[in-house]
Amino acid sequence: MKKSFVASIGLIVTFSAHPAVAGECLSEAPGTYELLVCKGPCSFESSTNIVVKGVLVLTAANFEPDALNPFVPEPFEYAYSFNDDPNGCFVVDTLVQNKTYAGIIELGMTHWSDYADQIRFSLYTSPDAWHHVTATLTHDGLAGTGGSSGAGVAAPGYDRDIIIARRVGPPNLDRCVEAAWVRQQKRRHAT
Repeated sequence: MKKSFVASIGLIVTFSAHPAVAGECLSEAPGTYELLVCKGPCSFESSTNIVVKGVLVLTAANFEPDALNPFVPEPFEYAYSFNDDPNGCFVVDTLVQNKTYAGIIELGMTHWSDYADQIRFSLYTSPDAWHHVTATLTHDGLAGTGGSSGAGVAAPGYDRDIIIARRVGPPNLDRCVEAAWVRQQKRRHAT
């Protein structure tokens, strides 16, 4: 009995030492990511097909909006519609207009969850439109798709987005705050 217990512990240690990928432990999802939203195949090595890009932070626990908003030039908006505190934030820039609902909210708070080995979160919501992402963990981040949907005149007819996110560090809300200030400085210099 002792040998099987020790062997089981050894298997647990062995499996937990591997980086998370699709089908493995989603507790590895919290982190800070560079985010790309694309219309077609894309990569971090080429700007082809990128329509929105920015920073995404997924935290391990919910936080109050006051963890961000007192420290930024503009308040972060809710990018999801249910009543729960956020556990993620993002700051994005739209490079190509009218291709996706991602990017309508430039400074956003989201709530990610895992379901069936996938990570789900929103990048936009309004009473009649939304943008949802479904992704899996990869060896260096996230990969999946995003969909812009709506009711009535808000139904956009956009094709699905390709979503990739490269992990650049542990979860850190300060990265969203920093990105918000950088975005503000770029806008000031552009005018």
